[in-house]
Amino acid sequence: MIQKLRNACAQLSHQLVLKTNYQPGLLDDAIQNLEDSSYLDNPAIAIYYYCFRFLKEPEEVIFSIYLNPFY
Repeated sequence: MIQKLRNACAQLSHQLVLKTNYQPGLLDDAIQNLEDSSYLDNPAIAIYYYCFRFLKEPEEVIFSIYLNPFY
């Protein structure tokens, strides 16, 4: 799972920087399974998961407190 999340973060980073488009394949299903499981209790998986979420949805409210220190 860690390798899958690491690859997903790399793909999203390349997509944002190089303005390319990747097909996620089964990634959405894997993320949903991850959210429904206890894998997020593992710190390494949690770091990659939140990195992925931030890269995919940077405007999400949960991350805005980190982007704006005066929130």
